[in-house]
Amino acid sequence: MTTQFKTAIQITVTFALIVIGLYACKPDDHNHDDEHDAITKVQLMFTDSATNTSVGTFTWADPDGIGGNNPTQIDTIKLNASNVYLVNIMVYALHDGVHEHNVTADILNEKNDHLFLYKNIIGNLAVNATDKDDNNLPVGVESKWITGSTSVGQVNVVLRHQPGTKNGTETPGDTDVDITFPLQIQ
Repeated sequence: MTTQFKTAIQITVTFALIVIGLYACKPDDHNHDDEHDAITKVQLMFTDSATNTSVGTFTWADPDGIGGNNPTQIDTIKLNASNVYLVNIMVYALHDGVHEHNVTADILNEKNDHLFLYKNIIGNLAVNATDKDDNNLPVGVESKWITGSTSVGQVNVVLRHQPGTKNGTETPGDTDVDITFPLQIQ
């Protein structure tokens, strides 16, 4: 073998090792601590607080995630007037573009960094988070909904991601979910 040929092989092998090394050191695309998968479904599960019976589950679904095509399902929340409901929220995300999974436990594991807000638009409704994080700030995975008189409106559900900045208000952080359900109080 000639010296030039050996040098060419050494350069090629060195270049290949550098490329492999750079690829191997590439950050993991599935680092869920810093990134969020596309939210595809939010479900609100209602229980009548007086009778402890399930009233129903209301779903918002957008299979391609928020910001793509329009949602394929937005249920109208129908509640009785002058009643109190206990509500649990479930959030699902599309992981790797194919598999939908429940991320509510992940949100609860990072409850010091998350806050659900429930904004009443027009209807006679008061919503209060009933669960707290380690700093005694609201989380909102569990909430109490108190209905007033008969009305029609909307409820805006917002999930704020507030790592290191959560103070119990909407202001700090970024929005992970911002959706609206129609509301009928009958």
